[in-house]
Amino acid sequence: ILLDPNTGFPISIMEGGFLTAMRTGAVTGVSCKYMAREDSKSLMIFGTGVQAFTQVLAVHEARPLEKVLTYSIDPQEMKDQFSKDITDKIGVPVEQVDNPEAGVGQADIVVLATSAPKPIVDGNWFKPGTHISGIGSHSAGARELDTLTVQKSRIICDHIDACKAEAGDFIIPADAGEWSWDDVAGSLGEVVNGVVQGRESDDEITLFKSVGLAIQDMSVGKAVLDEAERQGIGTEFEF
Repeated sequence: ILLDPNTGFPISIMEGGFLTAMRTGAVTGVSCKYMAREDSKSLMIFGTGVQAFTQVLAVHEARPLEKVLTYSIDPQEMKDQFSKDITDKIGVPVEQVDNPEAGVGQADIVVLATSAPKPIVDGNWFKPGTHISGIGSHSAGARELDTLTVQKSRIICDHIDACKAEAGDFIIPADAGEWSWDDVAGSLGEVVNGVVQGRESDDEITLFKSVGLAIQDMSVGKAVLDEAERQGIGTEFEF
């Protein structure tokens, strides 16, 4: 439900699931634009659901891909459909891997879009220069990333305070070595505005962590409303 910012009155109702997937993909695309190496051509995606699909589309917009690898515990028919849909949409072949470590080792960009409650990657898997986007976990009790990955990466958050409240990936065990919030380089908005650098060298591993922000839903909702009005589509009704 989109509200008028001046009155709070509802001005539009639209289906939210697809838009959420689109805006979640889009923010990863923005992170790739500013944080992934410019010569990045390969993507490893964890997950084969709706979120994973839009992640691939957005990464391809920022860094045109030549190869997509995927690892998932979804049923085989779902994985096959995902692979077909990706290739039909962007013309890039999809390789389903049984060994996630081998897939990560081949990738310039790694995206995690799962509901895993515990880490599904190992910090030793990533080659120098990899860009990682962690978007699946968004609660204090869930982690997709292991401690080593967090410790060895240059970290940018969608919003630092939001990640402090919701990113279980950053709840590091006390006996796991040094890490603190001071190690987070900044927020994605600061990177886009040129206040903080997203990547400082071709060899460093960069990590973008997103837990989702209301401003993303508001922005995409307004864009859809504007386009619907421009095209004259939709149904008008009184509340």
